[in-house]
Formats: sequence, C-alpha cells, structure tokens
Amino acid sequence: LDLVKTADIHLTQDVLVMGLGPIGLMAARMAKLSGARHVYATELPASKAKIELAEKWGIEVIEPGTVPVPRWRR
Repeated sequence: LDLVKTADIHLTQDVLVMGLGPIGLMAARMAKLSGARHVYATELPASKAKIELAEKWGIEVIEPGTVPVPRWRR
C-alpha cells in the first residue's frame, strides 16, 4: 500500500509495473483499484498463471519478445 501512496496515482494516469512477482501483482492490482486509467505490466511468457491473474484483474500484460510494445497514450 505504501508504494501506491508514494506513486500518488490519479484517475487519468497510466501505470507500468515491471514484472508480476508477488509485489508486482500487488502493485498492479492496487494501481487498478486506485483508479489508474490504464495499468500495464511486463512478464515473461512462461509465467502463464501470473499473466492470467493479471488479465482477470483488467491489467494489460506485455510479454517481452512476443508482442510489439504499444505506444503510450496521452
């Protein structure tokens, strides 16, 4: 929770979480619940369970090397 407070996430902001380990999953979920407009996360394709959980929560997962990186929206 402290990391989300420190980030000071607002409704119009986009968030990128690097990695979906336990802390990354928590950070991405908290960012989504805090009202971030878009939450993106990176994770290796071999981590299917983590990716499925993140996507269930509405987090857009970028798998390095398998999909082009989307352009950031402003």
